[in-house]
Amino acid sequence: MVWDEDGLEPAALEESLELGEVAALEVMLSRLEAHTNSARLLVDCTASDEVASSYSRLLAGGIGVVTPNKRANARTFGHWRALQALARTHGAPYRYGTTVGAALPVLEAIRDLRTRGDRVRSAHAILSGSISYVLGAVQEGVPFSRAVAEAHARGFTEPHPVEDLGGLDVARKLVILLREAGIEMEPSEVKLTPLIPESLRQIAEPGAFLAELGSQDASWRDAVAAAAARGHRLVFLASWQEGAAHVGVAELPLADPLARVRTGENMVVLRTDHYDSIPLTIAGPGAGPEITA
Repeated sequence: MVWDEDGLEPAALEESLELGEVAALEVMLSRLEAHTNSARLLVDCTASDEVASSYSRLLAGGIGVVTPNKRANARTFGHWRALQALARTHGAPYRYGTTVGAALPVLEAIRDLRTRGDRVRSAHAILSGSISYVLGAVQEGVPFSRAVAEAHARGFTEPHPVEDLGGLDVARKLVILLREAGIEMEPSEVKLTPLIPESLRQIAEPGAFLAELGSQDASWRDAVAAAAARGHRLVFLASWQEGAAHVGVAELPLADPLARVRTGENMVVLRTDHYDSIPLTIAGPGAGPEITA
């Protein structure tokens, strides 16, 4: 931790951190709470459950939170609603637009629809830039294991790629998206089909996990070939229709806009009361630290 009452020099943060003190999260939170002579804001750039668990405490203390961390908003619906109430009650900014779609204005658009009195009737989306990167590369002939390693090296995946390939990351995004649309969705209601088997999802260390992924190369090569023979393309699709939420690999015809999503891209297709015959579609880059920042 680096702390300076007069402010930190942004260009020197890396050097400052090297000289910083070793401190538990509790030490930082306590110091933030005690520092009441100016506006306070926590920018959480982690994928940590521990940090996400501090949001209630921060917001209740009037400390704003800005985050791409999905874990707090994808817990129970009651917890999500409580965070919203704390932010309103204590006048603390709570900003998490990058939890879905990185820099794409997905959640903002959904809030605007609700404000106008519109109602989301269905949602179909590619919500993982990391998985669209992997599947795009695999469908161009790159082995699955190498595609995942490249995505990880470029910062497209979560710190542990199992979060992406297990589908949990996309499931969390779908839950957050639907809640913003006014749908009381619980994480347990999402039917999730991971990209990798249970045995691989149990490997806790990222390096060991990546080393074992070669066992999946042949099956993915065969799946891509079979889909191509039918004139289809594989995508990792998040969908909600008629009250049912699904996340998993889907085979779509090439004419479908979701099948034409480019490597690293996200796309959200919403049908609403007002956007019915022609859906509202939002698309663009959906992965990487720079655009998320």
